Amino acid sequence: MVNKIVLLLVAAAMIFSVVAAGCTSNQTNTTSSISLTNTYNSTKGYSINYASNWTKSYQSPDNTTVNFTAPDNLTSLEVSVIPNTTSENVAQGMNLVTSLVKSLNESNASAFTSVAGNTSILSTTNTTVAGLPATQIVWTMPLNGVQMKVLEIWILKGSTLYQIVYTAPASSYDTYVGTAQQMINSLQLT
Repeated sequence: MVNKIVLLLVAAAMIFSVVAAGCTSNQTNTTSSISLTNTYNSTKGYSINYASNWTKSYQSPDNTTVNFTAPDNLTSLEVSVIPNTTSENVAQGMNLVTSLVKSLNESNASAFTSVAGNTSILSTTNTTVAGLPATQIVWTMPLNGVQMKVLEIWILKGSTLYQIVYTAPASSYDTYVGTAQQMINSLQLT
């Protein structure tokens, strides 16, 4: 039962991240090479630096989730903490994401199709973040008529899962991915 709850929380966080990035703006994009001058210190065991032209747009009351928004107000980077997770839960979560994407592509009857139809996984790779092994998945989906591109990273430290989700319109994904990668590289787990 706990495993199902964890998997549902991970899937819900992923979908929330993408939906939250669906707001609109007419601001001009900026360069992705920028210094990170602000630091967010979570009481949940991590800190991350972010650019002065990005805003901390959301912080959950329990400090398990923080969201930063780029100047275009369409692009975001979110960090979530899911305690009491096992490597088996992470593998199951990745399988859930893959299965969800596959079912979205195969079934127009799915309740999620109206939100995330034609979703496709571009890559799944192993990487290192904060000195720990991590899994990275890049995928796309249409949201409110805009093709979104998502870079999602899962890091397991002990029994705590850290999930990082960078979401941007596919047309401007490359504009901010450099800054997002700098932010991800600044992540420190305590």
